[in-house]
Amino acid sequence: MGAGLIKDRTPKSGQGKRGGYRTILVYRKNDLAIFIYGFAKNEKKNLDKNELIYFKKLANDLLKLSDRKILELEREGTFIKVKVQK
Repeated sequence: MGAGLIKDRTPKSGQGKRGGYRTILVYRKNDLAIFIYGFAKNEKKNLDKNELIYFKKLANDLLKLSDRKILELEREGTFIKVKVQK
């Protein structure tokens, strides 16, 4: 999607990707992934132009956050850190 945004297809249990969800993430390679939006594919086909503009601006702002600010947002509960098993 550009500008640090990734759209991912997430399968719904028992229905595969076709009956699933779309999730929008802000992503910085090998460093950061922030879930910012999700929707069921049967409720909405895709983001509209205004949503895409908004999310690109949000991604730009989020990617500028320092590590210290991200930790602060986690401590106050604004961000929730999810550990990924490798």
